Formats: sequence, C-alpha cells, structure tokens
Amino acid sequence: MENRDKLRVLLCPGYIRGVYVIDELLAGPSAKICSVVAALPDNRNRNGKFRFWQYLTEDEKVAAENMVLAPLERAGVPVCNALSKTDIANNFVAEHKADIGILANFGDIVPENIIKQFPLGIYNTHASDLPKYAGGTPYADAIDAGETHFWISLHEVDKGVDTGHVMMKIGPFPIYPGAKPMDLYPIGVWPTMFLIRSFLLEVYKSPDTFRDVNNRRTFRKIIN
Repeated sequence: MENRDKLRVLLCPGYIRGVYVIDELLAGPSAKICSVVAALPDNRNRNGKFRFWQYLTEDEKVAAENMVLAPLERAGVPVCNALSKTDIANNFVAEHKADIGILANFGDIVPENIIKQFPLGIYNTHASDLPKYAGGTPYADAIDAGETHFWISLHEVDKGVDTGHVMMKIGPFPIYPGAKPMDLYPIGVWPTMFLIRSFLLEVYKSPDTFRDVNNRRTFRKIIN
C-alpha cells in the first residue's frame, strides 16, 4: 500500500456509536482516505444481556440493528453477521483482505487468527481511560465508582479484553449527577467518531509506522 492509496478498512460496528462511524467512513472526511471493504456487525443475540441491550425494548433493538445494516447495504458493503470465532467470520475476513480493522462498540472478542490478518493492525474504541474499566460495561463501572468524567480510548486489539496498547484517547467528558449508562452513550458518539478519524489519518500518513508491530506500539497521542 502506498500513501496515495486509500486504506482498505474492515469495519466491526456495534449498534449506537457504530452507525455514526459507518457514516464517517462512507461519507464523512475519512472517506477521502478510506474504503470500507467489508463489515462484521455485532451479534446482539449473543450478548443481549450485556452493554446497552439490557436497556432497550425488543422493538428498539430491531431498530438499532437496522440503523447499522441499512447504510452498509445501500453502499454495497459486504456484511457478515457471524460471531468472530467462527470459520464463517474467519473466511469472510480473509476474503476481503483489508489493510486495517476498526471496531466501534463491537461486542465480540476477536480471536488471534483474525487479528493476524490485518497488516496495519486492528483497533477498538472503548469508553474509558484504559486500563481502567476494561470490559463490556465501562459507563456503568465508572458511574458505580463515583467518577465525574470519562474518556474514550482507542487501543490495538490483542488476545485479551481491552488489554492492547492504547494508541490514542480523547477526553475528559462529564458524568453528571444522576447519569445512567444510556445517558452517556450519546455523549461518547462524536468523540468516538473524531478519534477514529484522527487515528486513520495518522495511519494514512505513515503506514510503515503501523506495519511494524514494534513501531506502532510506541505510538500514543492524547486529544483534549
């Protein structure tokens, strides 16, 4: 891949923040440097009792799922709605040969055989100042701990749960008195989109930095 080429992105969007990241990559500023070659959406039937799904009615869950799938289908982006540990998902990723993977509120743990398929790495966004509040409920964990602010982190995906090298983070953002987890999801939407946009630009400008595992794990930026 040369600098003048678009980054080939395989996107793994969850429902809520994921729909805004899809728009960013398909029609926003990042579309100038990125091409979405395939998508592996979150599978809500697997993690229905976790994350924000526990706060939604069944009709709201269907509506949220359609919000993600509809723009991908309109854009002609191939979609595989399978768990990432399956052969179906592994073969799907191998077929589309992306340069880089982006997870946006994705609810599945990506196995090592898929991680290895991205020459420039695969990266996840997480709503905390990692390593604090790793796992599937960072907003609830921060509220329960009495935090007054939260961050959005972007980290390299490894075999663990939110344990990879933190590449960039943005914040802080307020947790106001009486806030519930679903109140914080909308606050985190724009920062997540901006963080991904900023990171992809860094990768586009210096792909060799991210092609080398040792080099990319020295990269770190904080956006206030």
